[in-house]
This record gives sequence, C-alpha cells and structure tokens, in this order.
Amino acid sequence: MNLPHTDHTKRLCVVAPNWLGDAVMSRSLIGLLGASGVRLSVMAPMYTARVYAGMRELDELIVDGEGGRMRRVRERARTFRALRPDAVILLPPSFSSAVAPWLAGVKVRVGNDNDSRSVLLSARLVPRAHRGEHLAESYARLGRLALGQTGLRVPERWEAADLHVSERDRSEAESVCGEFLAPGERYVVVVPSATFGPAKSWPEARFRELCSKLARSIPVLVAGTAREEPMCRRVSDRLMGVHNVAGTTSLGGFIGLLGGACSVVANDSG
Repeated sequence: MNLPHTDHTKRLCVVAPNWLGDAVMSRSLIGLLGASGVRLSVMAPMYTARVYAGMRELDELIVDGEGGRMRRVRERARTFRALRPDAVILLPPSFSSAVAPWLAGVKVRVGNDNDSRSVLLSARLVPRAHRGEHLAESYARLGRLALGQTGLRVPERWEAADLHVSERDRSEAESVCGEFLAPGERYVVVVPSATFGPAKSWPEARFRELCSKLARSIPVLVAGTAREEPMCRRVSDRLMGVHNVAGTTSLGGFIGLLGGACSVVANDSG
C-alpha cells in the first residue's frame, strides 16, 4: 500500500462488491475513474480481489485479511485513516460496508441508499427500480456523483477497465488445454453452472446437447469451480471432443482459459 498522497491529485477509493459477477460489472466505474485522472484505490475481499489485479487504472489494490465482519470494519477504518482518500465509493449495499469510512472521517462517502445506512453517507443515490438499469450503469452513476462531490470533471468518454491476464494465468490455462488440445488449437468454453443453481441456469440436458453439437467442429472445455465439477461431469460425460476441466484452475487460470477461447457459453453468473 502506498503512503497518503502529498500532491494535489485527488485520491478516490472504491469498496468492491462481495460477489464475483458484481465485481466484473464494476469495470465501467473503474474505467470512468481512471479516465478522470484521480489516484485510484480498490479495497476488496479476497473472493473478488482477483478481478482487479493488474488493472492499469489502479494505483493500489487493498485486499481484506481474514476474520469476521467486525474485524474487517476495524481494519478498513485503519486503512482509510492511513490513505486519507478524498472520497470513498461504496459498491456493497450493506450497512456494515458504510461504517468504516464513516469511522475514519472520510469527508465524501458515496453509495446507494440501502439498508438504512443513509446517516453514514454524505451523498447517496436512490437505486433504480429492479432491473430498470444495468448494474454497470448503476456503479458508473455512483462514480459520477463522487467526482462531482470532490469538484472533479466527469470525463466525456471512457472505456470499461479490462480484466488483466497475466503470464502466470496464460501458463496455467495452457497447461490445462495441453491435456486435451494440440498446441494453438481453437476451443470453446462452456460454463453450465451458476451460484444460485437452477434458478439462473439453462437446463443441464440443453447444455449437454449443445456441447455434443459444438464438438462436431471444435473441441469443447466444460469449466467451473471444484464445487461445480459433478454437474460439469454430467454435461460432458462420454461425449467425444468434450472435456471436463472444472476445478482444475485457480480463478486467474480460469480467466486465462476464457481469454484464450474463441467463444464462451455461460449462464447469468460471475
């Protein structure tokens, strides 16, 4: 972690979401803030921190340590006091996420008006109606509000921050592919599972049928976490050219696997 800034550049800190998919959707916000010229920090739980690793827009990535909610609040408050950010943007909707910047005395604390926490925010937005606005735009609106609250101009144009694929990620992905594919061979990735199970998933039988058809012309890698391996095995079992790689990579290696694919088929899932 860098020392508090001593120049005249504003420092903004984003508190990242606790869900992987939501973290991916914050890429638009990170791109917006990066284009504004601020010194930018992201504070993230270990589960979602990998999404932000290597993003060129960031000056630092601060990863929560282990421990319960109260310990996390205390550690974050200490970090905010050390960083002395000009504004904190809270992406989690919880009451507890707003406590640490409030305790640390951060002047501008921006977030959505959720969970009875308005007293802890210096500026807030009322969330749009359910599914009335894409989450990426909701996060970007918070960014525009924070920039305005700190006297900064909102950029006219910006692009969403890219996920960074490191050489280690690529090497891990290539190692997995090397078990099933020839060097440089094109492939498709199918991710049949989702965090909330069948409610957000296409039926297994449909995924299996799709894999069978795709494999007639291109190798298919069925991917997911170790917890999702049984489902991926059922989708891929005894299908020629379809290979189950669930649980064989880290999150970084999985990102590398997606980065090397020519197509990806997945549910509404991080």
